[in-house]
Amino acid sequence: MHNHTTSLRFRRFGAVLLVAFLLCLPLLVPADAQDREDPLVAFKFALEIEGTIVGYFTSVSMIGSQSDVTEEKIVDPGSGATIIRKSPGELTWLHVTLVRPATADPSAWSWRQQVIDGQINDARVDCGVVAIDQQNAEIARWEFLNAWPSRVSVSGSTTNTMFEELTFVHEGCIRGTLTVTNRYPRIVLPGPHVMPVLGTTNFRVTVSDPDDDIATLVSTLAPSGATFDGTNFTWTATLAHHDTVQSVQFRANDQKGTPTSIAIAETTITVPFDFDADTLGDDWEVVSFGDLTQPGAGDFDRDGADNAHEHGAGTNPDDPTSLFEVVGVAVSPGTSNVALRFSTEPGATYTVEFTDGPLTATPLSWQHFADTNRGTFTEISPSATVHVLVDDLGPATSGAPPASQRFYRIRAARP
Repeated sequence: MHNHTTSLRFRRFGAVLLVAFLLCLPLLVPADAQDREDPLVAFKFALEIEGTIVGYFTSVSMIGSQSDVTEEKIVDPGSGATIIRKSPGELTWLHVTLVRPATADPSAWSWRQQVIDGQINDARVDCGVVAIDQQNAEIARWEFLNAWPSRVSVSGSTTNTMFEELTFVHEGCIRGTLTVTNRYPRIVLPGPHVMPVLGTTNFRVTVSDPDDDIATLVSTLAPSGATFDGTNFTWTATLAHHDTVQSVQFRANDQKGTPTSIAIAETTITVPFDFDADTLGDDWEVVSFGDLTQPGAGDFDRDGADNAHEHGAGTNPDDPTSLFEVVGVAVSPGTSNVALRFSTEPGATYTVEFTDGPLTATPLSWQHFADTNRGTFTEISPSATVHVLVDDLGPATSGAPPASQRFYRIRAARP
């Protein structure tokens, strides 16, 4: 009984010591352990554009920035030792990539399309990436200034889920809520545009401001003759604008005087060489016929040469007597000289070539005269005429043909 009581007291005493020891444990833990937080675990990431969530993603990467490092050798004045001092160089904001399973949601592609269409001022927005936990609560946020999508892609296979990747670039990032004192005005500018010579284009250009400021809108670059009344842009392309690309630029200003007060939008107006794709230069077609309704295969003046042929030769398609043709080939009496007579037009360039082989030869080799001044020339006559070229079969014209036959080819190029 005594031994039992002693054993019981020992156990009680031991139990009291044990409790006291456990109660003292917190006193032995470093004080900062009580301030440590669990790591953030995100269930999904939301892309928020100007306050509105436009999509959810399963992963995000490359949020942050980096600086180039410059190194400079200096000598410590106290010890005389050489020290490599490192300093920050150029700052780079990393390109952010968001990934999600591909769905029918077109928002990422629509955003990217604005960049493809040249509407960069519309595509450039302030946005945020929000980390959300399983309770659908926001646990972290990063805000980006003037972001726009540089890449959208989809990858996958028949056995795996397809994934969509969106990469955007930006001009600044902070963790938390980004305070922007003023945002760029937004210009809505359609384009690019394509129009024929003598055609007229008219389109609306508008401006809005995300801060509800009153923004002005002016045209800062336009082709000659264009007008802009603050909303409507109008321009007629003249013959002088044929086969050119005209740049058009507008500037909006919200009058706040900040670096983000002015936005610029640009587009182009192309006046192509052949708007109606009929092989005829539009300027020549308009001058010759008054409009673009005549096809290249047509023969407007019914002289046997189609419009495309007359376009290339520089002849008048509205004059049946204006033809590019060989008028005659003859051997001068008492000589072996061959005289070629063919029609020419002012300013056109002509090249005469010959071959001494059969026309059935493969390949058929056309040669230039040894005297290139004789075989190639530009007609300087102020009116249509007949040019005579004499082949004397001598050294200047590459000698006599070995088989007593020679074929000629005459090519014309309009000015």
